[in-house]
Amino acid sequence: MKTASDVYAMTNPALCSLIICSFLEGHEASSGRGAEFPLLFLPIPLVLSETSRNTFSKTNSRTGFFTWIQRNPEILIDLAARINRTATYSREGLLFGARYRMLAGDNEGGMRTAKKIVSSQLQSIHADLRSYFNIARRFGYWVAEVGSTRMILHSLGLTP
Repeated sequence: MKTASDVYAMTNPALCSLIICSFLEGHEASSGRGAEFPLLFLPIPLVLSETSRNTFSKTNSRTGFFTWIQRNPEILIDLAARINRTATYSREGLLFGARYRMLAGDNEGGMRTAKKIVSSQLQSIHADLRSYFNIARRFGYWVAEVGSTRMILHSLGLTP
């Protein structure tokens, strides 16, 4: 039963919502804009997979999206299938975040965090989970630097 509990804990809507909000915080910090809706399905499969998370080691906000892909081309393998498998968790996280006013749409059609996630509150969370939020924030920052949802999806081998 331990495995079932772990899977449930890792895919619960509250955690997924916090991961998406962290992604949005990074995106907003880099661009000052909300993220387009299709991008919101990227952080969950990247953050919840240990293999994908490991590709973020030895990176920082200056690494950048294209450098990260160049260093880790294996990230592209079956990415569309991983996104499809985790789409339910992403949707539930988005609904949870909207319901509890953690995120909201903006006037330009983007999604933004409606409440800033207070760093001091996240400090009490286990270090492993804190790393999830840091990775999501960093990925959001990189994605915003690219500036084009179409370019991001194309670079990941995805169809807009």
